[in-house]
Amino acid sequence: TLQFRPSNAWTSTLDLFYSKAEQVDTANQFEVNLSGWNGGFNPGLNLTGVTVNGNGTFTGGVANNVYPLVRGMYNTREDRINAVGWANEFNVGQVAILADAGYSKAEREELNLENNLQLYPMPQLDSLALSYRSDGFSQLVPGRDYSNPSQLFLNNTIYGSGYGKVPRVEDELKTFRLQATFPGGSWFADIDAGLNYTDRSKDKRQPEGNINLGAQGPIAVGNDLQYGLVDLGFAGVGLIPSWNVPAAVDRYMTFQPVEDQPWLIPKAWTVDEEITTGFVRANIDTQWGSVPVSGNVGVQVQRVDQGSDAHIWDNTRPAGQEVQPVHGGTTYTDVLPSLNLAFSFPHEQVLRFAVAQQVARPRVDQMRASLEFGVNNSTGRPGGAGGNPELEPWRANAVDISYEKYFGTKAYVSAAVFYKDLKSYIYTQTRDDYDFSDLVAHYVPPVGSPPVQDIGDFTQPLNGNGGRLSGLELTASLEDNGTASWQWYANGVPLAGQ
Repeated sequence: TLQFRPSNAWTSTLDLFYSKAEQVDTANQFEVNLSGWNGGFNPGLNLTGVTVNGNGTFTGGVANNVYPLVRGMYNTREDRINAVGWANEFNVGQVAILADAGYSKAEREELNLENNLQLYPMPQLDSLALSYRSDGFSQLVPGRDYSNPSQLFLNNTIYGSGYGKVPRVEDELKTFRLQATFPGGSWFADIDAGLNYTDRSKDKRQPEGNINLGAQGPIAVGNDLQYGLVDLGFAGVGLIPSWNVPAAVDRYMTFQPVEDQPWLIPKAWTVDEEITTGFVRANIDTQWGSVPVSGNVGVQVQRVDQGSDAHIWDNTRPAGQEVQPVHGGTTYTDVLPSLNLAFSFPHEQVLRFAVAQQVARPRVDQMRASLEFGVNNSTGRPGGAGGNPELEPWRANAVDISYEKYFGTKAYVSAAVFYKDLKSYIYTQTRDDYDFSDLVAHYVPPVGSPPVQDIGDFTQPLNGNGGRLSGLELTASLEDNGTASWQWYANGVPLAGQ
């Protein structure tokens, strides 16, 4: 932070910020398909010694002729934030003027890799004892030994040899605020008037694809890439190896992520949001009789222009023209009056009252124009989720009243009640009749999986109208730095306490 004051009438402050964070996660797991798919080898799945409980639910048995795999997973993430702010304060006679401009950019880059290993040479089918428990960790006990790295090969397993993703998200925010503060009179200490502008954009890309075996074919991961054994005994599995997944990909495999396949194209999107707010606020500092009163009364006029761009795969188009742009958005204006008052009573007591029209903006990703989908390889049914570029905010008329009692600077207790008359809200809806036919036209299911269906489930956020929310909150802050709070929400929301 740098501050420059060339005169008593002008103060300029420059803020610069940069941060970088890195995170690496690794995981190793043992997986078996119990739906009947073992890679197409004979004999197929055979369950013996089956036990069921009183309501007919499977609780145990032996799954024969399955082909488990050992998977290594590697996820790395790097976050960078750059921000700059420049505020200038001017005194022109009795008027104070603030001009504040800002810019910030947040970037996230990720790498998600996985390797699949199976006992080799193929096939080496196994029998697993299964026990589903309600009073402890369920058990999955293999008959074969999976702890020897030299016997587990990178191979084209029942789930392929591996998969990877390279997500990237970029957030950019530009802001400008111009405010003038004028001297008040009577009840008002001063009056603020101004304009605030924000321009935010969010861009997401997610190339991904199969991680394929290299020219050498099936191979065990080298000793120099092994980390050691992982104990999954808590689940009955025993020991499995762990290894350097990205090094194994570099040495033995090929990975060329793409984003131009029909099922990947919708995962890329951009959202832009511009909000222009004009406001007037009178700051109150007076007395009503012997009671000091502070607070403010004002109004905001907020204009929102939001839009999103993405692409979809349109199978009805000629070859080479299937990728089509999609744009959606909306504009709207809200007028938001508010009144906030604080009454100071003897013995360190404060009564607060507020009434306002409020809005709560949707998350940026909820406003994307794209959709993401996948296919359940057990049933062939597609499912997806997407955004809504025409989504509008939560809106409510709100009343809040609170009482606070202070005990010097060491402790306080408070009680607050609130009521919100909802004019609009955001909820999530799932349709079970969404047509995915264009998106799944070129989708190739794994070997042995059922054919992909055209109709599936689709989930997206929508706006609803009406409703109310009310409640009571009690809070106490104690001298020993302890705090306690209780909340009772009406309209079916359960109480919460701490």
